[in-house]
Amino acid sequence: GISAVLPLPVGSLAFTLCQTPVIYRRGPAGSAATIRVHKNGEADPVNIQGNSLGEALSLSIFRRDGSVRCIEVDVPSPNP
Repeated sequence: GISAVLPLPVGSLAFTLCQTPVIYRRGPAGSAATIRVHKNGEADPVNIQGNSLGEALSLSIFRRDGSVRCIEVDVPSPNP
């Protein structure tokens, strides 16, 4: 099998979903949830406001077609 090392920022959480790395990070309190999808062969990530990938990206991940390299999710920190 293929293995990879993925550096993580302090305070983050990572897991794989259908062999796709997903990195969760806390954003500032009161910020909006955002998702960055890094696709193979594309320099810039797809930026999504909110917490839903949509059908096309979800199918790419579930099918393990290799088009999605990594997903980064920023979730708002709870208000103090």
